[in-house]
Amino acid sequence: MSAALNIAFRAPHTGAASGVVALGRKHFRLHAGPDGIPLPEVVLEQDPESGGPAVVTVHLPARIEIRAESGSLIPAQLAYALQACWVPQEFAPITVDGPRTLSSEALLPTSLVHPDAGPATAPDGEPLRLDVYWSVDYAGSQGAETAHGAVMLEFAPPGEEPGPAPQTPEQDEYMSLRDLAGSGHQHEFVVVDFGTTASTATLHDEKKVKQRLVDPAQSASLSTMLQALLEPPADAPPAWREEVRALLAGTQHQRVGGVGVRHPRQCRAARHATAVAASAAAPPTSRCCG
Repeated sequence: MSAALNIAFRAPHTGAASGVVALGRKHFRLHAGPDGIPLPEVVLEQDPESGGPAVVTVHLPARIEIRAESGSLIPAQLAYALQACWVPQEFAPITVDGPRTLSSEALLPTSLVHPDAGPATAPDGEPLRLDVYWSVDYAGSQGAETAHGAVMLEFAPPGEEPGPAPQTPEQDEYMSLRDLAGSGHQHEFVVVDFGTTASTATLHDEKKVKQRLVDPAQSASLSTMLQALLEPPADAPPAWREEVRALLAGTQHQRVGGVGVRHPRQCRAARHATAVAASAAAPPTSRCCG
């Protein structure tokens, strides 16, 4: 069985003095200090229940991917500085036989997050939050494997004093969810499609979606076709006119943009009327008998 190597995160030390307040195992609020903005420590640790080898060889350097929670672009200087100061640029294998610190005492320049002592905000005016995804390759019992870890960095406004860390459960497997009350994300929801070979997640925002019952172009086209069907020409055969009169007499419908919404019984009658009209409009055929 393959050894499971995990990437975990923690505050440099307990207490608010570190400037790194753990809001969860994968969520930290960062406060600027005199020398910069401290970042969480990154630790490599093995899963004791994996049943793999006691010693794992890790191939550095690790890699990170940075995304803004709001979906906005991240300034290139900020992304580069976060990579340079937080990820050790060592190109050598190391052995892990227990918890091993991969990155510690990292400081991010304050000016990159708080230019001119202004607050770091997202486009909607909320504090800047970055999702950072770590990965590192290692040699497991089944060959080359990759360990992963994700963390949310939340940057506190300048001058805010670090508060005590809230009480969090011992085991929170996933990234914590924050309260959306008072934010600009209250009307959003995600639609997830779990496919056989791939899955998709689509973010919907009711403030940016114009909802219509029927597409305007389709509504206009359908209205024109129904009008032509329900208004037989002067030379239409009697069967067509009788079908239309019966259809209109037995139909109670609501009009939406000029289009009648009918029950299935009326829809079947309309299809029958269409067939009658089509047969009436078709040219006569002749058959030769031998």
